Amino acid sequence: EISVLEDHDPQADCMTPPEIVSHVTQSLSDAYKKEGVWEYMKHHPQERATASFVLYSYHRQQLIMVGDCQAMITVTQFEPQQQGKHVIIQQQQQQYHHEKFVDTVTSQARAMFLSSELLLNSNTTTTTTTTT
Repeated sequence: EISVLEDHDPQADCMTPPEIVSHVTQSLSDAYKKEGVWEYMKHHPQERATASFVLYSYHRQQLIMVGDCQAMITVTQFEPQQQGKHVIIQQQQQQYHHEKFVDTVTSQARAMFLSSELLLNSNTTTTTTTTT
């Protein structure tokens, strides 16, 4: 197990996104050295750990997404009531994702394939119906 950023680490709140990525990379490098596999990993990059993660910085009020990932944030507004109780008055969900160009191309290719299959199947059905 590699611990990279501890929960509620004040140092993490002050880091910029590039600093966070550098910190994660350095933590993995340190773990490889500690386990005695640094040289092997250096020469076999396909064996290295990869990470995708979502981090929300309260300090920056910023969502940081690294790698192929998505996030959903629920914002809840409360109305104070008597005796320290609260009532939810509004709740909103916002989904965040970073669509890559390859995702768009793959999606369009899939749609074209499915359309052609439907067209071919409808022609086959029509041909079969008319010849019988």
